[in-house]
Amino acid sequence: GPPQSNPEDRNRETEARQQEAAEEKPRQPIRPPRRFTYWPSKGRQEGGDIGMFNYLVENGRMNEKEARRIFQQIVAAVHYCHTRQIVHRDLKAENLLLDLDKDIKLADFGFSNHFQPGQKMSTWCGSPPYAAPELFEGREYDGPKTDIWSMGVVLYVLVCGALPFDGSTLQNLRTRVIKGKFRIPFFMSAEFIYYYIGVIMSKSRPGLLMEVSDIIVNQDFSWKCR
Repeated sequence: GPPQSNPEDRNRETEARQQEAAEEKPRQPIRPPRRFTYWPSKGRQEGGDIGMFNYLVENGRMNEKEARRIFQQIVAAVHYCHTRQIVHRDLKAENLLLDLDKDIKLADFGFSNHFQPGQKMSTWCGSPPYAAPELFEGREYDGPKTDIWSMGVVLYVLVCGALPFDGSTLQNLRTRVIKGKFRIPFFMSAEFIYYYIGVIMSKSRPGLLMEVSDIIVNQDFSWKCR
């Protein structure tokens, strides 16, 4: 006969749905300053926009100077959301759009939610290669800090044209993310390595006081670019 579902699994699934339903969804559309444009879904793109993932496939990785310019815009866009207590929870190259001027648009707020400072979230959201360790560990998480982790992955993708964490299976990926095990390409400058590892990845971990605003004001943000 058909396999029987485990009652504990059903209970966990019910609890997850209740938790997700309890999370307050943004009721008002996000109204950004003129400098940024946000689309609630990937399907609504203006003429000429291209997804960052497709851009990298067509043009290859960015040099560090261009990646820094793009990343500054990503930081500002995410900071705009966080100051309005909105967490994106699905930051990845596929959800970033480049317009004809090569300026960033933050797209797809399908997993976004309001958050209260200090209040933990529990619903798994986002794409595994961009997911923070605490998501793989099944722990409650600080929404803004998981956004920062994902931003760090995006920054690596911009400069390297590849993901920092990968694996032939989800379990292999999980192990690499939790251990923080990733490749450092020969072309990556020492300044970039310091910034990526020392500022974005390590300081965004739970228990350490790292917010998007800290990235903006951190002097190391102006690393020497090639």
